[in-house]
Amino acid sequence: MGPLAKVLNILQAETDVQMGWLLPTLTLLINKLERIHKNSRYCKPLVDAALEGLQKRFKDMMGEPEFIAAAILLPKFKTAWTSDENLLNLGLTSRTIWRKNVHISHHQPMDRVLQMTMTSFQA
Repeated sequence: MGPLAKVLNILQAETDVQMGWLLPTLTLLINKLERIHKNSRYCKPLVDAALEGLQKRFKDMMGEPEFIAAAILLPKFKTAWTSDENLLNLGLTSRTIWRKNVHISHHQPMDRVLQMTMTSFQA
């Protein structure tokens, strides 16, 4: 279970970990566990339990626009961590925009969001 131990070490680090690390790291772990599952004769129950636990614990976060956007905005990951276009579009079209320490909530009308964003680019 080396991949699981490595992911735990990465995500539990005290420095250099940001919200954007979560989804790419989990996606990589899930892909590795699925490959192990296909090629293993004896570890299938253990791998199944790990995959089921990851799905149960992180299912809601895997589709959360803020987590997706955070992963996309990290130069280390960008869009390389997934090939799911729907998932990437969800993160890219998230209505929450951070620019120059101004948080614009998704509760505001979109034309107001665009106006505030354009103003911050001109400043």
